[in-house]
Amino acid sequence: MNTVRKSAILLSVLVCVNTSQGQSTQPAASADDLTQIKNSATRFVEAFNKHDVKTIVELFADDAELVERGGVRFVGREEIQAAFVEAFQVNPKSKISLTADSLRFVTPDVAVEEGMTTWFPDGETAAVNSTYRVAHVKRKGKWLIATTRTIADEVLTPYEYLRDLEWMIGEWIDESRDAVVFTSVRWSPNRAFLLRDFTVTIGGEAMLKGKQRIGWDARNEQFRSWTFDSEGGFVEGLWTRVGNGYVIRSSGFLSDGTAVSGSTRVDQHTVDRFTWSMFNRLRGDEIMPDVDLTIVRKPPTLTSEN
Repeated sequence: MNTVRKSAILLSVLVCVNTSQGQSTQPAASADDLTQIKNSATRFVEAFNKHDVKTIVELFADDAELVERGGVRFVGREEIQAAFVEAFQVNPKSKISLTADSLRFVTPDVAVEEGMTTWFPDGETAAVNSTYRVAHVKRKGKWLIATTRTIADEVLTPYEYLRDLEWMIGEWIDESRDAVVFTSVRWSPNRAFLLRDFTVTIGGEAMLKGKQRIGWDARNEQFRSWTFDSEGGFVEGLWTRVGNGYVIRSSGFLSDGTAVSGSTRVDQHTVDRFTWSMFNRLRGDEIMPDVDLTIVRKPPTLTSEN
């Protein structure tokens, strides 16, 4: 058994013993010890919000263990550094806040801190509250993080799930020989939904317009969408993750009451390009042809200042 695993088990045992015996057995802590640990938490939040990976890693012991949401473990400073680098690349605006609820000294050189962090993936929207437990160890007079793990998560907003589709935000265009489709996607004011507007233009004339609302179905744990067109038709779709994209199974009715159904596959290829493939389409009893669209991000409009 390696040193990290032994340390983790020892700390768990010490925490259990300390809890069962009550606060009377808690070792006395010096003012310097308390200050160092408090400053460590403050430095961690400040460094996280600046995406200062170097400072974050310096707060950990060489053999530290970090257990993130989902149970994935990172052991040692090198793995922890790589984890934070990747996290900040995926969420370049992310920030956190932290509230420490308790600090227990189980030995003069081991302290266990518990509290809650709030994660703001876009730097503004509180998406997840996480209760945490951190074991601090004192080595050569310096307090370092030995283990840190998330105990439980509370998702505060559908934005936490819908962030997986955030790449769709913006203006898009598909231009084929038959028609031009303009699409615009934005957040609802509280980021609980993605709002999609589209216009189908043929020969320079808008032939069909529509609106789509994409949300998170918490009961079924999948995305659900509702689409309404300018002719009075409506369609509901259920999104299932498949590989790097989604398959949307849809059904609804046209304005004249004719039933429509089908499947759509959405695959992102780059930040500026995705494909939209429709298949297994029925309009009443009529089988409709498959449709494959390559949709690209609309370039910015040039002005006289450009």
